[in-house]
Amino acid sequence: GTADAENPRMSRARERARGRAYTRREAFNPAHIAGLYAWYRANTGATLGGTPLATGTAPPVVTIAATDGAQPTASGLRIEITTTGARGTADFRWSVNDGNTFEASAVLTAATVTLTSANITVTFPVGTYTNDNVYRATSSQWDDRTPNAYNISQATAANQPVRLARDANVTTVRPSMSFDGSNDFINRAGVALAQPITGFSVLRPTTPAGTHVYLSLGNATRIDLQVSGSNTHILYAGTASVATAIARDVYSVCEFVLNGASSISAVNGTEATGDAGANTQTAIMVGAFHDGTLNFQGQIAE
Repeated sequence: GTADAENPRMSRARERARGRAYTRREAFNPAHIAGLYAWYRANTGATLGGTPLATGTAPPVVTIAATDGAQPTASGLRIEITTTGARGTADFRWSVNDGNTFEASAVLTAATVTLTSANITVTFPVGTYTNDNVYRATSSQWDDRTPNAYNISQATAANQPVRLARDANVTTVRPSMSFDGSNDFINRAGVALAQPITGFSVLRPTTPAGTHVYLSLGNATRIDLQVSGSNTHILYAGTASVATAIARDVYSVCEFVLNGASSISAVNGTEATGDAGANTQTAIMVGAFHDGTLNFQGQIAE
């Protein structure tokens, strides 16, 4: 979430965000989003495509639909073909957390197969399936929960993140968007906001070395939130950077205040202050640098 703030260090929006991110126990209340410019939360508002992203050797075009006719509820759906053969002889296994755990294995392909606990019906066309075929239900849009409706989206299926229904890595954290570190990102252009800007994220960077951008709020005129190869959380806005230590493979609450020479980068309540620069927001890009590179690998809950 990001917010415009009269007092950037102690803005009401920032303090409300901090409380929600740490406790994550409150029911949704529209009053909580007053003052927030945009807020993305992974347990709602992510649209799943009807044709999962397919990889492997000449995969037939599988489609999914909700059993009750509504939007599919099984985000993070992953179908892996486990035995090679024609429809009716090839087996598959399936997951609702992108393969961290599997709901069932050795399920026979058929014209339609209902994944009852996921509220999903899978349609397998006639064809030959190979044991390297993988189908993933990616997310094409992440909805802004504020009245501003700054929804962010990704039309290219290969670049769409996966919305996990639950994260097997940490059971105490609710659903998250999972980015592959290769080409996943989701964005919106033409969203302008002047400094001071405050924001927060709940995220879990995974192990690959190198610098990865999880949030970019600019274009060539940069505002970046990064996780560096030296395990630091970095806020950069054109002049220098403000850095705080961050751990990998665990969830952290990351906050920032972008306010020129009085900028703040914070991780789990530990703050660093300094001059991050004077650049202003022009866009929202989640999961990568403004040009689609330096892709983030890990999960973002909100």
